[in-house]
Amino acid sequence: MNTQSLQYILTIAEEKSYSRAAERWLLSQPSLSYHVAELEKETGVKIFSWNGREVLPTPEGRKILAGIDRILAEEKALAAELSELLGRKVELG
Repeated sequence: MNTQSLQYILTIAEEKSYSRAAERWLLSQPSLSYHVAELEKETGVKIFSWNGREVLPTPEGRKILAGIDRILAEEKALAAELSELLGRKVELG
């Protein structure tokens, strides 16, 4: 799982919708579904469930999403530190 995939999954949670998340990333819904399915396969945890028209995280999914949020925050902090150290913009992920 790469950080781009984690960003996609976090966007699904933020939007509560695969279609709106797909629009934000200019991707297809099946592509986002693939990323979710891969993480579910890796972890053995169902991340999202449907509640009517909304996609909501399962209790286990909320824990995974919190971890994703921490990972992405650390990546952003590291990029900022490297940018300052090197005197040029550094992007990770």
